Parts: sequence; C-alpha cells; structure tokens
Amino acid sequence: MNNKILRWSIIASFAGFLFGFDTVVISGADKTLQLLWNSSDVFHGSVVMAMALWGTVIGAIFGGIPTNKIGRKKIGIKQMNTKYSDLINQTYYFPQEEFTLNKDNLQFHNIDLMKLVEKYGTPLKFTYLPQISNNINKAKSWFRKSMEKNKYEAKYYYCYCTKSSHFEFIMNEAFKNNIHIETSSAFDINIVENLLENGKINKSTYIICNGFKRDQYIENIARLVNNGHKNTIPIIDNYEELDLLQAEINGKFKIGIRIAAEEEPKFEFYTSRLGIGYKNIVPFYKKEIKENKKLELKMLHFFINTGINDNAYYWNELVKCIKVYVALKKECPTLDGLNIGNRIQKLMNF
Repeated sequence: MNNKILRWSIIASFAGFLFGFDTVVISGADKTLQLLWNSSDVFHGSVVMAMALWGTVIGAIFGGIPTNKIGRKKIGIKQMNTKYSDLINQTYYFPQEEFTLNKDNLQFHNIDLMKLVEKYGTPLKFTYLPQISNNINKAKSWFRKSMEKNKYEAKYYYCYCTKSSHFEFIMNEAFKNNIHIETSSAFDINIVENLLENGKINKSTYIICNGFKRDQYIENIARLVNNGHKNTIPIIDNYEELDLLQAEINGKFKIGIRIAAEEEPKFEFYTSRLGIGYKNIVPFYKKEIKENKKLELKMLHFFINTGINDNAYYWNELVKCIKVYVALKKECPTLDGLNIGNRIQKLMNF
C-alpha cells in the first residue's frame, strides 16, 4: 500500500474516532467515563470534555503548514480568482435584457454603472424611470394580445398601487401612461387629491380604494366622492364598512366586494379575514345591496397574497373567483369589473 495513502487513512480514522468520542461525551456519558478511568475533575474537564476544543485550537494554529506543502494548489487559487461578471453568470441568465457588457464595464440600459459608483460611492441604489413605463406597457400588451387571441371583447385597465411607491418622481413617470390608481390607506387619498390638482389624473380616472378602512380612510374616501369624483370605487373588506361608507357619502355611489380567498397552506401570513367568503358574497349582495338605491355594485376584487403564480393553487382560486363572478353577474347587471389585485410586478421585475 502507498505510504501516503496509509498516513491519510490513519489520520482520517483518528478524526472519526474523535467525532464518535465527542458524540458520546455530548450525549451525557462523560461522568461514566470519569468513573471508569478514575480521572480527576481537572483532567476530565481540561482533557476529556475539552478535547474537541483543543483539536480546533491546534488545527487553527498549525493547519496551514501541511496545507501550504501539499494541499493548496495554484489551480485552486486561479479558480477562486473570479470576476464580478463570472458571479453574475453563475447566478443569473446573463446577459439580461437590461444589462450589457461594454468591454469590462457593466452597463444598465447603456448607463455605465462604474461611473455612477465612482461619482456617488457604494452602496448605491438608483431608479431607472423609463423602465416603469416600459413595464406598464408590457403588461398592457400581454393582456391586449391574450384578449385578441381569445376574442375577449372587454377592456383592460392598469391600476397603479400606491403602496408600491409613494415617491413623486415614481408616480409622475407611472401616470404618463394613461393608467388608474389603487389606494390602501387614508394618506393615499391625499395623494390622489394632489394628483388631481396637478393634472396628473382626471375625473375619468378610476380610484380603487382597497385595504382595511379605519375612520380617517372612510372620511377621506367620502370627501373624494362628495367632491364629485364618481369613479371612486371603495372595495368592501368587511360587512361593517358598508354602513360606515353610507353614513359619510352623500347620494348614490359605486362599490366593489373583496373575495376572502383561501390562503396557500404553507403561506406564512393569514389574510383571509379580509373580504367576504366565497359562499357569502351572493347572499350578502341580495340582502344588503340589491334593493339599496344608494349603492351600485361595479366590481369583484380578487387578491392572492403570494402574487400571480403559475401553479395549481393560484389557478384553482382564480377559477373559484370566476364562478362567483358569474353567479353574482346573474343577480347584478351593473357588475362589470373583475379587479385582479396581485403583484404582477413580481413577474416583470417592476
């Protein structure tokens, strides 16, 4: 047998023995060993119990010597000498649509990233505004092509969700694209009013008011409707909100209903408490809305917290939603909108 292989085998066997011995000690057999070997507390604590620690200390001090002589090869050093572009190639499908390489410089939409780093330092975060419009129009294109392919004679409306970003420069770019808006808190109504005042949106813009509605949110929604924005549609998240809105809003107004979708079994958050259950929506409409001259049901809102995903769970929930929509449409002729409130930006790296 080769002497080198024999030495390696002996060393490996000692390592195995040490591992097994440590397992026994950790498992609680140390006192039995102390009695069996008749060892003192000092020896038992500093040698037997601390054997793994001493091995670690010795290995850390002297391990570099054999490594330098027989273990660390030049080829290993060469393999570790990777560039940033190599890391990207290992992590992503590269080049992506947004990224290109100009010689050794990484560019994002023809912007030299190294120049930005040299100017502003790191860490660095920047927003490429044209991509917002690109992605909005990409989503519109997806729906337009699918609707044409399936001869679906209806309209698609893109709603910007304010909670994705409240920054003015983001919203100014987004609203260049003839889109609508979805709110989720009282403060968002103030943003809507500012957008109206500055001509970024107009009276024909749909304002979809989602989210749990506390008193201030109810008051702000009512102010928007009472001031003449008739395309404001509050989405009913629970039974109480309907009465609260009616108490604040003057005259007839439009509403939507949120479906309380069943959460994915492994999803870490439970949000099904928001909305009306599948089986309760039609009875709720018949009892509270159908004969109410002050209300006009226009929309059914469907939301899955995990976002749009091509899996059995998502499509099963969407099919259930469509069935509820069909059943509700038979009872409610004014219903003409299905609001799929999911993170479609997840698919577009928005």
